[in-house]
Amino acid sequence: MLLSPNNPVHSLPRSLLRPKVGAGLLALALLSGCNWIINTDRIVLAEMKGDRITQGMLEEEIASLPIDQRTQHSSREGRLTVLRGMVQRAVLALEAESRGLKVLPAEVDAIVSRQKRQMQGAMFDPDVSASKSAHTSRERSRREIEKELLVRKVSELLQREAAQRINLTQNDMVSYYEKHSEEFKVPHFALRYLVVTNSQIASDVANRARRMGNFVALMQDVISRNRPNLAHYSHPSGQPIYIREAELPPNVKNQLEQLEDGMVGGPVGESGAYWVFQRIAKVDSIPMQVAAPQIQQRLVQETRQKTIQQTIDDLNQKYDAVIHEDRLMSDFERQS
Repeated sequence: MLLSPNNPVHSLPRSLLRPKVGAGLLALALLSGCNWIINTDRIVLAEMKGDRITQGMLEEEIASLPIDQRTQHSSREGRLTVLRGMVQRAVLALEAESRGLKVLPAEVDAIVSRQKRQMQGAMFDPDVSASKSAHTSRERSRREIEKELLVRKVSELLQREAAQRINLTQNDMVSYYEKHSEEFKVPHFALRYLVVTNSQIASDVANRARRMGNFVALMQDVISRNRPNLAHYSHPSGQPIYIREAELPPNVKNQLEQLEDGMVGGPVGESGAYWVFQRIAKVDSIPMQVAAPQIQQRLVQETRQKTIQQTIDDLNQKYDAVIHEDRLMSDFERQS
């Protein structure tokens, strides 16, 4: 595996970024189908400009899910999650209409054809599970498919717009590094390395590295001449790779511990993965400039998530979206 020159950190501890509900629903709108069944049910669970969602529409939505997911959404909280997804798709459909987005007939035709093939497969394939059969039991109308595609298009457009509004500064990077300094205080080895698939070639490479005294030049020569015999390697420019001590193969770690900075180790390994390496340093924490690519990636994810959440909130306000949670009941409450 060749590590990217823009990401010299092999591994860093990551904080789990928990998306907010609105942003997660935007992803849900991209991934799940839309039910737009007109229902005469008088219990209105949600409203937005020019549209509403009734109890019957919610039941239809849940019934369209695979059986295992229907069970997961039988509680009041589960039904509320489905309802929020429906509201968000309805709001996104209104935004798509407001922006003048269109769906070509050919796009709908392609999905209709695929849907028919899936229905036929579920009908004639004896190995199709009951849950899958239930999930494909009702064909979506062309109008439903068109609205689904509109939601997908406007969702993708909003995500692109969110990405364009991200503008990180060096101060943002430094601030994040300082705020999460404890996460970067993990022992790492900085090294250059080659992982060779053939033990004899690995021995020859290690001997040459010690004779030459220039590991970078050796790496470049081996990569150009023996690439088929390499499993992976650090960057050919010679930029050191920082690898967490705990993630190194034990025999490689043990030899690195015994080497001084600048010394060559190896071959170490077994069965097609023989390491030849040069120790650069051992550090107790990752320097800011080395961690920068990882920090930037995290900040971009966080900022995009916040931007999308704000967009969702703005759209809900724009289209006066309201959910009447007090009217929502679990399956047990409805049947009792």
